Amino acid sequence: MTQYIDDPRYFLFFNSSKQITGNIPQGELYSKLHQIGSGKQLKKLEQTIGQLGTGYLGWFNYSLAATLDTSDRPGIEKMAYATQFFIVNMEFMSIKVGDSNIYVPIQE
Repeated sequence: MTQYIDDPRYFLFFNSSKQITGNIPQGELYSKLHQIGSGKQLKKLEQTIGQLGTGYLGWFNYSLAATLDTSDRPGIEKMAYATQFFIVNMEFMSIKVGDSNIYVPIQE
């Protein structure tokens, strides 16, 4: 993923489903997710697990959708504990740049 960071032609979909709390993104993966657009949801998950411990919650789901351009808006993310589920709805707008079309996520 590192080689594509800051290249606006690429988009990342990061999904984790029914992960045990000890598997929260950390280290280089956490840094990269933060760099490309993670926000409140990943921080909330990290804070909750840090305060309650890894054995308390059991399972979590986390998704991040973001361009790899670090200068644009934050990504679209969702987080839920495994007793809950979520659906990530997204809409993209096509923009013509030269002879190519690029797709930009539309955020509310």
